[in-house]
Amino acid sequence: MDRCMIREESIDTPEARAILSELSERLAALTGDSGNHSFHPEDIDGSLRSFFVVARENGVAVACGAVREYSLDTGEIKRLYSRVERSGNGSLVLAFLEADAKARGYRRLILSTRRKNAAAVGFYEKNGYVRIPNFGIYADRPESVCMEKILVR
Repeated sequence: MDRCMIREESIDTPEARAILSELSERLAALTGDSGNHSFHPEDIDGSLRSFFVVARENGVAVACGAVREYSLDTGEIKRLYSRVERSGNGSLVLAFLEADAKARGYRRLILSTRRKNAAAVGFYEKNGYVRIPNFGIYADRPESVCMEKILVR
């Protein structure tokens, strides 16, 4: 088996659309919400400040994730997904997003996930994210858990 290879890719390819659609279906089944209202492919505008990555094994997309600009020093993680639970690919993609975000000048990353999605909350906590007050569109949404990780102090 090939090692998992991660690289920045266009969010507009059929394969990217397929994995993002799969994520939306799984989220809808798990939480009752696909998450599509808080992320649109045009959020990844091709600028230095936003990016989408795909992890591949044997050439097949197995995981993905994105960072979009929230503010000058803060990126927001979006659409982090691994097709295989407990494979380690989610952690690899997250580490890649963090390193790339830091290289692009972000000092911290923030995210929101559903309280109902206990596996995601635990995953982010295990990877050094801490809970923060809900921000932006999630501010008045008790079903959301918002988190952050400081990349540069």
